Amino acid sequence: MHCTALKTEFAADWDVLVEAEFQIIPTAVACSSPRPPVAKEALDAIFYEIVWRIPKDIDGVYLALHGSADCCENEDPEGTLLEMIREKIGPRKPIAIRLDSHAYFSTKMLALVDIAVAYQTCPHLDIYDTGKQAVQILVMAVNEAVQPLKVMAASPMINPPELRSNALEPYGSLIAACSAEEKGEVLAVSLLTIQPPIDVCELGWKAIVVVNADRGLEEAVANKIIEMAWDVRLKLTKTSAFSPVVALKSAFDRSNLCIIAD
Repeated sequence: MHCTALKTEFAADWDVLVEAEFQIIPTAVACSSPRPPVAKEALDAIFYEIVWRIPKDIDGVYLALHGSADCCENEDPEGTLLEMIREKIGPRKPIAIRLDSHAYFSTKMLALVDIAVAYQTCPHLDIYDTGKQAVQILVMAVNEAVQPLKVMAASPMINPPELRSNALEPYGSLIAACSAEEKGEVLAVSLLTIQPPIDVCELGWKAIVVVNADRGLEEAVANKIIEMAWDVRLKLTKTSAFSPVVALKSAFDRSNLCIIAD
């Protein structure tokens, strides 16, 4: 049974694994709308439910992460989860993750995963394609058809999110450049633009590149993308935001529904 018609990431994961004749061993699903930091007790319970269900002799692990989890007692929850999984399955089994394009991707996460792929559209219209891409690379890695190698380039950029749309420039061209680099041995190119309000040490834009084996391409591609982003940083900081006083006055002056977003 294929789930293509659903166009969800889970459907993509399922379709690729079924077609590859892999045995699927589900773990757990936990999700939430944006809200205050996750309580440590909740985080521990979620991690436990995921990790204990993973057999030690598993061939590979795939995690559909958002990438911006926040916990007062843990600055890098996803990194901690990956650390626990890596400790259980050992250093040689491939781990693939899917990320939101606003994810906070730490150096710890980079060290623990083999494959990292993020959405390339904003708004996120490519969730099926991104899930499919990440799992396809994982399948190839398990079958030893590729030897995924990943690298990250970072830039200390913190921009308002208003202009992060594929329909707008220069963001649209940045994402198009990522897609253009995905050819040959370059398996995935992602640009992470972070959530500005997150209070973490490594806050900033990241470019992640996954290639097949060590081709000497990964650092050049990652640096090219992050340098392109840095060059247009001033254009990405423009905003039409009103002050809170002006925004509230405008809302009260209207007779119809008015939505204010920060």
